[in-house]
Amino acid sequence: MAKPGKRRKFSAAEKLRIVREAAACTQRGDIDALLRREGVYSSLLAAWRKQLALHGSEALAEREPGHKPKQDAKDRRMPSSRSARRASRRSSRSLRSSSTSKKSLCHSGRQSHKRRRALTDVIEELDNPHVPIAQACAALGVSRATLYRQTRPAPAPAPPRPAPSPRRLSDPERKAVLDVLHSDEFVDQPPPEVYATLLSRGVYLASIRTMYRLLAASGESGERRAQRGPINLPERAWPRAQFAQKWAKI
Repeated sequence: MAKPGKRRKFSAAEKLRIVREAAACTQRGDIDALLRREGVYSSLLAAWRKQLALHGSEALAEREPGHKPKQDAKDRRMPSSRSARRASRRSSRSLRSSSTSKKSLCHSGRQSHKRRRALTDVIEELDNPHVPIAQACAALGVSRATLYRQTRPAPAPAPPRPAPSPRRLSDPERKAVLDVLHSDEFVDQPPPEVYATLLSRGVYLASIRTMYRLLAASGESGERRAQRGPINLPERAWPRAQFAQKWAKI
């Protein structure tokens, strides 16, 4: 069984030499050949370059295992270039959002509903032409959008209007169907017979249900038989004794 190899350690002089040789490489593929010859990964070379650029050649020395050495206050205050760029972008974004925001400096979303309602009532009752609404909202920390939304009643929802059916007959077509139903030939016939007669002649105007619908819209469809209302007969009052005798006989 082969023994595991020992981890190679680089001295500060070797690290500095490899970094300088990598900096002197100008042709394509020279750095790859250098890394293969020295047995070094590109990530390790990048770490050495960073240590040399930040702390000098003393940072390349191998430190003893244990806790990290304490940094000076100056080193702790000095952020890396990436973190500094990230912090600057975050601060510029926050300043840009605060300058372009339409809301007041005190965000009204952090207030309770009762307090926000009381503040809006105060602004509504304010009757001073020299104090604009925007200044009053900024002083009390109320968003103008919230004030306008609570003071203006919501519009009533419009009643839904059904979309017209694409198969609906046009006004001239509806009039043509009614003229046929009102003609002397079909004036006394129901729509099914009119439909069958026209269909036997090769004429199609509308369906049977459409004919009934057009007649109902014109007030011409209904029960043709004589109708009478319900008969209300007076209830006969039976004495209690006679009622009992009647049931006894049964």
